[in-house]
Order: sequence, then C-alpha cells, then structure tokens
Amino acid sequence: MALKVRWTLTSKRGLYKVIEYLEQDWTAKEILQLQIKFTKTIKVIVLNPRGFPKTKNRLNLHRTIVYKNNVLFYKYYASEGIIL
Repeated sequence: MALKVRWTLTSKRGLYKVIEYLEQDWTAKEILQLQIKFTKTIKVIVLNPRGFPKTKNRLNLHRTIVYKNNVLFYKYYASEGIIL
C-alpha cells in the first residue's frame, strides 16, 4: 500500500518562498527541473519511505537533497508521509 503524502503548512510556505526566491535568478526551465525533481523524490518516498537516511539528531526524521541546496525533511507512519 502506498503512502498518502501530506505537506505541513510550514513546508508549503517554505517551498513557495524558495520558488519566489529562485524566480529572481533562475530560468523557468531550471524551476521546472526543480519541480520535476521534487515530484520524483515524493514518488520514491511514497514507494519506499525508508529509502532516504534518517537524520542524526531526530531518529524518526528522514532527509534527502532534492536539487542543489534544496533539502526535503519528512517522517512517515504506517499510512501517511508528512513533508516537513
């Protein structure tokens, strides 16, 4: 059974701020590539939530680098993955 992914309000705001910032210096093509990488990363999390390493400080928190300096933190439960 695949996980249902839920973005926290904080994570949504953070992503919007990153995109707004990148729109100043990046091309539309680069921003699209970032969106594609985020989508692919989420698909991997849905299919294999243990696929990315846990953080050192919080053992139930996973971390992955999506693209350059864009890091995604998440934790998961039996039926739900939460993007932090």
